[in-house]
Amino acid sequence: MKINMIGSGSIGSVRMSACTLVDDHILIEVPNGIIKYLKNQEHDIMQIDTILITHFHGDHFFDLPFYLLEFYFHRKKKKIKIIGPVGLKEKVETLFEFGFPQVLQKVLSLVTIQWIELKPDDIYQDKTIKVEAKEVEHGSLKPALGYLITIGNKTLAYSGDTSLCSNVLYLVEHASLSILDMSLKRTGNGEHMGYKDICKICEDYPDKRVIVTHMRDDTILQVMAQPLRNMTLPTKYYEIEI
Repeated sequence: MKINMIGSGSIGSVRMSACTLVDDHILIEVPNGIIKYLKNQEHDIMQIDTILITHFHGDHFFDLPFYLLEFYFHRKKKKIKIIGPVGLKEKVETLFEFGFPQVLQKVLSLVTIQWIELKPDDIYQDKTIKVEAKEVEHGSLKPALGYLITIGNKTLAYSGDTSLCSNVLYLVEHASLSILDMSLKRTGNGEHMGYKDICKICEDYPDKRVIVTHMRDDTILQVMAQPLRNMTLPTKYYEIEI
């Protein structure tokens, strides 16, 4: 499993917002501006056929219309999967209609979308991927999901935006590698984890590898000052294989 950390910033960071590319064709989160960024990095958007969305905040799914428009602009027929919480299809259609009225039907003449809406503890599986959804705590926003993503014999945990909760630990325990929200430079709050929360996870699970993401710029400086052995601070377009 090849993992590219395309973005690891939070909304106000100079880095691109949190976004991960798996095996060149699975995109976890589609934050604002990410499609232009991927094209600037000379990644072939046409390869991407599976999208995972953790929750319905703009910095996690607002570029979905721009992703779909790529196929329309290139007159490319494609079958794609879009996976996310219940309400996904309606949210994306509303977003598309708001930004590009009456264009979605033209896109759908070329693109066949399989909408996969998951409730907490649901599992989606096909020949190429298995996705297990776990509910996480992201303030008052519900639903918010974290995922266990299994390809072959490798499993990646992706927390999405969350405070420290029991399902974050479940994700870490069941994964080869975890990509975890660490928005805050000290202790987390009811919406996000912080540096001390991730330190506790790394100490409690010394044999697990953790990549931190969704960071404010001051949080990045905190990690650089006090790194941990099994915590990775991703550099620009960081890549790892598990």
